[in-house]
Amino acid sequence: MNKIIIIPDVHGRSFWKKIKHIKDTPIIFLGDYLDPYGREGISNEKAIENFKEIIEFAKENSNVVLLYGNHCVYSYNNVLDHIYYSSRYDYNHAVEAFKLYDENRELFKYAHQIDNILFTHAGVTTKWIHAMVLEGIVNEENIAHYLNAYGNESEMFLPGMYRGGWGYGSPLWADLQEMYHWSAFADTDLIQIIGHTQLKNTGTYLSRHN
Repeated sequence: MNKIIIIPDVHGRSFWKKIKHIKDTPIIFLGDYLDPYGREGISNEKAIENFKEIIEFAKENSNVVLLYGNHCVYSYNNVLDHIYYSSRYDYNHAVEAFKLYDENRELFKYAHQIDNILFTHAGVTTKWIHAMVLEGIVNEENIAHYLNAYGNESEMFLPGMYRGGWGYGSPLWADLQEMYHWSAFADTDLIQIIGHTQLKNTGTYLSRHN
């Protein structure tokens, strides 16, 4: 694989449109399509329309993968039994957002893996694996399959203590400092690509403990 295009948290922004013409390269969206930042001047209406364009883009191009983020599953998606409201929750467009996720559920995944590269919204940590009692069940080869197979059937994706919840953050909620200290599969060649946390300059990937 020579190139992979990674689109981090969109939150209503249109920067992703620069790559709409690319057809022969994997394009991975890392989740969080709605709930724009107020300081950027993007309305919730524009964010919804932008999300619709992303959905159509994924429908028309088999090289596009859409991942769930914490602003997707617990805010506007009824795959679980309750809603955990993320920041900047859009009450006025929640029904429309629910419908978009529900009608296009086949497009979305919790994780995606290409060779030794694992893509999730926030990352998989050793602490979360331990909390979910998954030692000996998941490994660097099957983790993406496991998350996609069982994500809708349990409360696997709650926030941790660093993000207003309990315990350790899930692959939708893990804080960056959790990944720095407890990135899973650190003794393998697996590389984790994540979004979720804004950085001032460039992004990062984690494959080893610091």
